[in-house]
Amino acid sequence: MKRRVGTYLILGLLLSLLILAGCKKNDKEPQLKTGFIGGKEGIVPALEVTSGKENEVLDAGLEDFQINVNLENKGEHTVKENEILATLIGIDYRSFSINPASLKNIEPVDKIRKEQEKKLSGGQTALSFPANFKDDIPVDQVYDLGVNVCSTYQTGATTNLCLRKEATRRGEQTAKCKIDNPKLLAGSSAAPVQITSLNQRPTGKNEISFIMTIENVGKGDVYPPSFIQQNAQCLEKTDTKNKLNVAVSFPDNRPSITCPALKNSNKGEVSLIQGKTTITCKIDTNQEQETTFTRSPTIELDYVYKNTISTKITVKNAA
Repeated sequence: MKRRVGTYLILGLLLSLLILAGCKKNDKEPQLKTGFIGGKEGIVPALEVTSGKENEVLDAGLEDFQINVNLENKGEHTVKENEILATLIGIDYRSFSINPASLKNIEPVDKIRKEQEKKLSGGQTALSFPANFKDDIPVDQVYDLGVNVCSTYQTGATTNLCLRKEATRRGEQTAKCKIDNPKLLAGSSAAPVQITSLNQRPTGKNEISFIMTIENVGKGDVYPPSFIQQNAQCLEKTDTKNKLNVAVSFPDNRPSITCPALKNSNKGEVSLIQGKTTITCKIDTNQEQETTFTRSPTIELDYVYKNTISTKITVKNAA
């Protein structure tokens, strides 16, 4: 009898573990199949000093060295030539013989991509600043060397919206696509700015609205896409910070989309507040079919993303 009870206890324990494992597996949020690889990075910089000894140089003009800004594209947008601007910060340009203090990329930096289901790394490039510490200092000194990297970038996103002509009419019970859906799956390309939430609802007899949240999910700052063309250096500009361009459309622009935050257009500039903003867009379904169907809009976010990294450089007194 005791052996039978023990067997039941073991079987019960195994069944409980299987149930818990199943629940844990189901807790994973489903992903929208869009073809995007996904991720939260774009152009990722690294800083190194090429000299006789790592991060150490001699004073009094005795050693030529290079400050290298290595760049890797870890997102799904190819950056063209002259669309990356790097500016050295934290050091005296005259003491380090830095001229110029800002450089642009002279070749494109390819996006990450997939080939036969295999993820391929993005392109890499480097910006090199020739340097020489010309001052004669009495003792060794440590300097904070930094670089701001501004890169033009784009996030692509989409979702599956449910549409029909009479939006407020009750849909077919068998329809899997629901117009009044409090949470839609969104797919975004790998980039530091993302569409983090989407939902839709009927807001008129022939009108459906969808609400999307745009969020800066990286550690850098967001600027308008014209920032690099309008500035010779990658430095903070408070008057244009946290602004980016948004464009939303269906293929062949049918049905039409208008967004009040975009001045009742389907594209325009928006501002992020504490790293995010929410936009409501309206879809005119008056010319659409009576039965419910699915259609996927294209959402594009265009901006310049500014990252800052730093390292220590020691200047040795050679006397």
